Parts: sequence; C-alpha cells; structure tokens
Amino acid sequence: MADFNQIMLSGRLTRDIELRTMKNGKNVALGSIAYNEPKLTPDGNWENHADFFEFVAFDTNTYEFAKKMASEVRKGEPVVISGKVSQRKYQNKEGQTVNVFEIIVRQFRKLAVPAKKPDTGFNNQAQDWSAAGTREQHQANLANANAPQTTNQASLDPFADTGNTLDISDDDLPF
Repeated sequence: MADFNQIMLSGRLTRDIELRTMKNGKNVALGSIAYNEPKLTPDGNWENHADFFEFVAFDTNTYEFAKKMASEVRKGEPVVISGKVSQRKYQNKEGQTVNVFEIIVRQFRKLAVPAKKPDTGFNNQAQDWSAAGTREQHQANLANANAPQTTNQASLDPFADTGNTLDISDDDLPF
C-alpha cells in the first residue's frame, strides 16, 4: 500500500501571514488557520469549537508562492488551504524536545467574504494560487519548456459553465 499525506482545510486566518527570507534567498510564509466545528454541549445547545492549525508556505524555483500568499490574504479572511502534514522536532532553551505539527501549503484559495444580496444569496468570488503559480503562469512555464499541453483544464471541470441547462425535476433528486 502506498502512503498518502494530503490535507485540505477551510477556515479563517488567525493572524496576518509572516513573511521571512531564508538563507538561500527564498521566502517562507508562516501563518495559522482556525477551523470552526459545531459541538453539542451537555445542556443540549450547540457551540462552535475552534481548532487551530499552523501552516508554512515556501517559494518554489519558478514562483514566489510564499510572497504571493502573504501579500494576498489578511487576518480574519476565509481561505482554503491544501498541502501535507509535516512533523518536526527541536530542542527549546530549557533542553526539552518540542514536537511541531504543521501544514506545508501547496495550494490556497482566498474566499470572498459573503455579501448578502436580496435575490441571489451570496457573492462568492475566489482566487486560486498554488506553489506552482497561477494556472496562467503554470501554462506559460509548460510552453517555455516546450512541453505540449495534453489536457484542457475546462474539460476536466464537471461544474464548468458550458452554457447548457439541465432539465431535472424534483423526483430525480436523491434528497
């Protein structure tokens, strides 16, 4: 069996992202995301319980991913991050071993803060970035490397707006 390490979280940033420069000149972005989950209390009421996750994003050889992430999102904004979970250990000043679990971000999506509209509900415009850059930058990198593009991203998206309408009645829905 092959090992698999993938995580995706949606939540709000708990602080502005801290951007640092490493010795090799590349940037690293450090941040934290809070994930709220409703939990039933012993008295029968529902309360939000928050879990907090630290994350790290690195620049790549071809794209300043960490710099882009730090410049695009701020404390309190809703985001979706995906990547892998990593563990590292270090000795603190007291000589104790400290275990740190953090998410190494490979992609993030900044979600627009929902703005209520009387007739349509929510306006949710989002922006996607990945460690490989934006889709346009990724495609440009492929073209520059003389690598033929074999798939069309729009054809892979089952929810892409094709302009066609679906004729579905309530009886066809499973719920």
